[in-house]
Amino acid sequence: MLDEEAGQAFRGTFILNPEGKIKAYEIHDMGIGRNAQELLRKVQAARFVEEHGDQVCPAKWKPGEETLTPSLDWWECCREVDVTIDLNTIPEESSLVDQGLKSQLAGIFGRMEKRVTIRAVVDLSGEKDREMASFLRAIVSVSPNLELELYGPDEADQVPELNTAWLPVTGLYKDGAYGRAAFHGVPGGREINSFVLAVYNLAGPGQEVAKGTRKKIQRLDKKTNIKICVSLACHHCPLVVTACQQIAFLNPNIEAEMIDAALYEDLVAQYDIKRVPMMILNDSRIVMGSKTIDEIVTLLK
Repeated sequence: MLDEEAGQAFRGTFILNPEGKIKAYEIHDMGIGRNAQELLRKVQAARFVEEHGDQVCPAKWKPGEETLTPSLDWWECCREVDVTIDLNTIPEESSLVDQGLKSQLAGIFGRMEKRVTIRAVVDLSGEKDREMASFLRAIVSVSPNLELELYGPDEADQVPELNTAWLPVTGLYKDGAYGRAAFHGVPGGREINSFVLAVYNLAGPGQEVAKGTRKKIQRLDKKTNIKICVSLACHHCPLVVTACQQIAFLNPNIEAEMIDAALYEDLVAQYDIKRVPMMILNDSRIVMGSKTIDEIVTLLK
């Protein structure tokens, strides 16, 4: 499309089927770049629908993921979520993720059975939020099995399942569904381990959980939110975080949130946090010290 006065063409992309019928198109102003990966995804979706007329592709669908059968309310599943932060504006380098770590992560994430989407709410006016955004970009750059979406505080309603009381907050998703594991702050220091394991455990195959323990977890019938307050230098904290998240991945009644207590003075004052790890169950019950996954399961009964 030509802007005749300026003598310049707008940036347009058109997807046509073999008969030449337009199936999708978008037109950008001159100053707005396009996303080649998103264009490829749309082409793949258009091809799938062309070949499978009785199926439709939901929002953000990628080859290999589940499709939908059209119905009166299927459009709600296809609603696009507005992502307000352009990832191209976020540096892909992070002091927390060097080339050696990237090589290790590529091997770990290469074994993932499912794609994982990472969604974060960040206020880019804050130093820690910018640090988290760059950390996440560096993490997802190592594997095609990872996808990143960043939202500003004004768009937090797009991810209502995330607790935005303490920013930055990051949640993990599989097959479009919230995995009930979140991180408040930047998981640096020893918490990089818990973040990596959370992604791996959600995607599968993940770490082994003993059969007996798994059965006990699946029998938990009380809705419980677990806030795990940590220090990035704490030796025992990642073990507790990972155990709580494994429980959350196996039981939809459980949610686990890691919180870097050093960043949130209001939280420290509210719960009089003097040492970590500290678990807060449903914002009321306090449990101090390191616990094994079986000990945590017992606490949740």
